[in-house]
Formats: sequence, C-alpha cells, structure tokens
Amino acid sequence: MTPPTVHAGDPALRATLALLVAGAVLLAVHCAVHAVRARTLVPLLALAGGVLALPIEPFWDVNVGFTFAADTHPVAFTAFGRHIPLYLAFIYPAFIGWGSFLGWQMIRRG
Repeated sequence: MTPPTVHAGDPALRATLALLVAGAVLLAVHCAVHAVRARTLVPLLALAGGVLALPIEPFWDVNVGFTFAADTHPVAFTAFGRHIPLYLAFIYPAFIGWGSFLGWQMIRRG
C-alpha cells in the first residue's frame, strides 16, 4: 500500500531547518569543548558517525512505508525513489551520534 501524499508549508520547512541548524551548531560546539577538556576525539567522531548513518534513512522509510512531505526542500539526496530532506543531516548527528556518545559515557561510568 502506498503512503498518502502529504505537503508541508514553506515557512514551516524554513523554520524547521533554521532551528535544526542552530541546534546542530550548538551541539557541535558543546562536543568540541568536551573533546578539548577530556582530550579525546570521541564526541566529534560520534557526531561524524551520525552524519555517516544518514544513508540508512531510505532503507528504513521503504521498510516501514514512511514518506516525507512531497514538497519538502531542500533535498539532501534521493534513493529508492524517496527524497531525503536536508534537515535530516542535522538530526542524525544529534540522535545517532550524540545519543551513542551519551550511551558510551553511561557505560564508562558504570
């Protein structure tokens, strides 16, 4: 069954992208400060790993039948006939990368 076509308004897309970019910049600064203080590259590598995990999104979308709004722009890339919006490039480092880093920190601390 094909998912329904949904649409997003341009102001909402711009506001979402602006908030996510600002959040990603703050998170990158936070991780850089932590990396310098702790003398480790792990927080920055975790963020980079989050970016590198982005290509898995179309596989997930196809398997669960998820679709983004048809008029979502800008598009980061297209795979399997799915347009992957650019704003995901700012979400994945936070959830996949920083989330993994926080999990690592909790394991380290017992």
